[in-house]
Amino acid sequence: MNRLEESKDCWGDLMEEREIEEQHQSNPVKEAAANQVRKKGRKLVARALKKGAKLAANAAAKGIAVLGKVLLSLAAAVGIPLLIKLTIIISLILIVTLVSLFLLGGLGSDSELDGDYKVLNEYIIEQANNTVDMSKPEQARYRVPEGLIASVIQIDGLSEESNINNHKDLIKKMTTSLKPEFTYERFNEYEEVETTVCEDGVCGSPSLKKIDHWVSKLTFVDYWNGFTAIQHDPYLTNWTTKEEISYRTETHKEMQEVSKTITKTKTEYRLELVRKTRQEAYEVWESSPYLDDYGNLACCIFKKVTKYKTVVYYEEELVPYEVEYEEEITVTEEVEVEVKIEIKTIIRTRRQLFNSSENQTEDYSTFDNILNSYNMGKKDKQLIDGLYELVGGISNYTQWLEGYSGGSWGGGFNGNIIPGDNVPPQYMPIYLAAESAFGVDWYVIAALHFVETGYSTHPTMISNMGAVGHFQFLKRTWVGWSFSGNITDTILVSLDHINRHRGFGTDANDDKKADPWDMEDSAFAAARYLAHSGYKTDPRKAIYEYNRADWYVDKVLKKAEEIRVQATYTPESGMPPVTSGHYMAPTTGPITSGFGERWGTNHNGIDIGRKINGKDRSNVPVVSIGDGKVINSYYSSSYGNCIIIRHNFDGVQYESLYAHLENRAVKTGQEVKKGAFIGYMGDTGYSTGPHLHFELHQPAWESSKKYAFNPLSNNKGIIISIPGS
Repeated sequence: MNRLEESKDCWGDLMEEREIEEQHQSNPVKEAAANQVRKKGRKLVARALKKGAKLAANAAAKGIAVLGKVLLSLAAAVGIPLLIKLTIIISLILIVTLVSLFLLGGLGSDSELDGDYKVLNEYIIEQANNTVDMSKPEQARYRVPEGLIASVIQIDGLSEESNINNHKDLIKKMTTSLKPEFTYERFNEYEEVETTVCEDGVCGSPSLKKIDHWVSKLTFVDYWNGFTAIQHDPYLTNWTTKEEISYRTETHKEMQEVSKTITKTKTEYRLELVRKTRQEAYEVWESSPYLDDYGNLACCIFKKVTKYKTVVYYEEELVPYEVEYEEEITVTEEVEVEVKIEIKTIIRTRRQLFNSSENQTEDYSTFDNILNSYNMGKKDKQLIDGLYELVGGISNYTQWLEGYSGGSWGGGFNGNIIPGDNVPPQYMPIYLAAESAFGVDWYVIAALHFVETGYSTHPTMISNMGAVGHFQFLKRTWVGWSFSGNITDTILVSLDHINRHRGFGTDANDDKKADPWDMEDSAFAAARYLAHSGYKTDPRKAIYEYNRADWYVDKVLKKAEEIRVQATYTPESGMPPVTSGHYMAPTTGPITSGFGERWGTNHNGIDIGRKINGKDRSNVPVVSIGDGKVINSYYSSSYGNCIIIRHNFDGVQYESLYAHLENRAVKTGQEVKKGAFIGYMGDTGYSTGPHLHFELHQPAWESSKKYAFNPLSNNKGIIISIPGS
């Protein structure tokens, strides 16, 4: 037996003291439990006094609420007389527990933290911080609370063999198993920049530039007491505008009138002596050779020759000459002009950002499984929940435990059940009869049958430990542990021996014998054993008693859930009529609260009451309004047992929500048909009385309820008429 099993027995034996004399088998360990409690109680009081009267008194004062909570949870199990006897012992143990809790949970002063308490306190904080990235604000809020860890190890601390290393092992396992899982996705918070350039008041076409800015955002968190889906809806910010003014200078040519001074010339005349020349004739004698009569060149013949010579002379005459003068004129010509141009740049920017909304679901399954792995019962869990509240923790674990068996019928479903393909139909009448007789859910009985003998297909149906029959009973458990002789086949089925020795053998078919090889007798005996082991208050503990192994409990419960959700349930009466079309009414009854403003807030659904004309009804069925898929089947402190189903009607997505159910007949991920039974109208969660709170959303449910619409008015393509309203 490990440390937590021993501490569990310390509390569990208190619960079972009344039953010690009623056991159907001798159990020396349990018979010694009462003495062990007294022994532990004395030692625990001594430890408490060592921690200091002041702190013990402080812890005790704060523990009154927890004590009340614990005692109330025990009243139904042990009865008032025994409860009074137990109060003193529990109170003393609680004081010691609270002393330790205050120290480990961080409520003690630094001076009170010494030795193992200081080491454990530091280790708890270290391990709690390691469950998240403390540098990220969005993660820090989901860290495993040190107060929760401290509360759990109080139960562990009741064990005589517990030590600091054992505590550290438990702390490490808890923080590792409860470590939140974060899902991040990338979102584009891009920036749009629109630029318009205007030159001298003339604006060009704007240019648009998109600058990507990818960021990582948290979209889903699975943590110790639930999970949160975070939806990020994009929106564009308003444009912001700024103007920038600049100038530039440029030159260009243009025709302009220009005044110029030009120089001109004119001709004037004056008298001047002008040098002139003339030709004058004169005569000279010149000789020239000639030819004689004989043709010979002879000299000479003289003759007179007239010649001319140039004679220079001067004579006065008017001579022209050029005179320069200046004149102003205007001309048109191409000139270079320098121009200053105003440049106005108009820059508009906006960003895509995201509005974030959270959809939170309380779910203590992971935490519960850890406590289950240490074989902690329901009362241990309730005590842990109360202790956690003392150090400022906020938890609905106790309420969740009450609602977690949302699929249980609490003693029988009033209607027809058709099992899924995984259950032989010939056994259904037997399972249901055993359920009716002992209040053990039929699908748990079926799961036991499957796990023990594969629905009676085991070749011999005899185990190597000597267990026999369809549900594998040890012969001494069947006949009674006080029987000391050899159990023959005759004795095994003898009702006289079984009754005398308080065995669990049961005659279910009135054939005057209780036979483990008879299917009816064996199934009834299994249900009887579970009922005796406390199935009504703690199913897991009862199943554990059947085979004393955690893996066995997990296997049976997993199979039971599979069997439960694969069955088809048709209530015997009260079903809303199936109408034509895609959808129908979810239930019957009067509308007690409509859609819209109510009590100063917005009521985002309708309430359908269980009472008709002042008369209450029982087992009022609630059905799926149409074909769809269950996207969430869970328990929350506000909605109680709640189911959300996604539908697609003519290509349009809707989601329907059903809250405050007495139970849940479907699980997350399950496909359902129109009119499929999903649970009974109930009063779970924050409710003012038995009713169905029904919501419709298009396209989807989310925590702000911004997509909710009135199911009774045709504003989203759906209008539902509620029979009885």
